Amino acid sequence: EISGPGEALQVLEEVERNAATAMKSGADDPELSTLVALKTRRLVGGTVFQEWLSRTKDGKHTLAQFSMRGPRSLVFATYEGPFNDKSLEQIRRSLEQVQWE
Repeated sequence: EISGPGEALQVLEEVERNAATAMKSGADDPELSTLVALKTRRLVGGTVFQEWLSRTKDGKHTLAQFSMRGPRSLVFATYEGPFNDKSLEQIRRSLEQVQWE
């Protein structure tokens, strides 16, 4: 049971660290090359946006992972599929549009 706002924030930050650890684990896969190591930025409104982008050694497939921490929750999204810059940008833009209530 969470006893108050301070503890809730600590739990949320721990979940965010766990998401970052999960993203970094792709670096251990010998079939993948890291294109974008963990990149963190703060969006308008305070959302913390993180991403990690890897591609198979043959360049055909992508593993893209994103996390977004809002005031009371975290969204973790993974795209695994054919490498396509346009699709990745569309996914990134869609996630950046998430509105927290």
